[in-house]
Amino acid sequence: LDLSHNRISSEGSVVLAAGLEKCACVHTLKIDGNPLYRAGARSLWLASAVSSDLFRLRRLLSLSECGLSRDMDAFEPTEPAGKYALDLRLVYAHTILRVLMRIAAEGNGMLVDTSLGGKTLQLNKVATTQREDEWLLPKTGTLVTRFLWLKAAHEHHSPPTHTPMTDIAKETILDILIGDLRPVDQNVFLKAAFANRK
Repeated sequence: LDLSHNRISSEGSVVLAAGLEKCACVHTLKIDGNPLYRAGARSLWLASAVSSDLFRLRRLLSLSECGLSRDMDAFEPTEPAGKYALDLRLVYAHTILRVLMRIAAEGNGMLVDTSLGGKTLQLNKVATTQREDEWLLPKTGTLVTRFLWLKAAHEHHSPPTHTPMTDIAKETILDILIGDLRPVDQNVFLKAAFANRK
């Protein structure tokens, strides 16, 4: 599949990656000359790796002249912690929301303080209690949420060796402790984050 020089952005690559992850028929993806930047390229690499393992295929990605040497502010699926304001009219925003909900469903994060038009939504509960094909997500409006990344706390906290935490882990834990989460939610999140620690 040759999608070279089509002005596909890092946002577009997240959407493309979501499709590529479930696709067994694309063996070569040429996406040269598109402004993907690092975040977009990383999304495609991760999706390609997942589908390559899933379908036992070998996929070739061509990503020359995609701005990989520049940093851009885009969604980073390997470090998803943060605050989001997602315009649900955009496919890109829906893709990000689904990725965050999948991470929550896997037990590696939590969607908190989620609202749409001032109305509170329980998307973390939806993600953790329903199958993905049962998720009924809104199609319009701006969804505001914070994502607490449990995996950051798991990977970056190691009491036995006294390894210092990374800034991401510190921010995640501080977000939990000083944020406006209910104490019961703080407790659940922190217990899960350190459950495997001795």
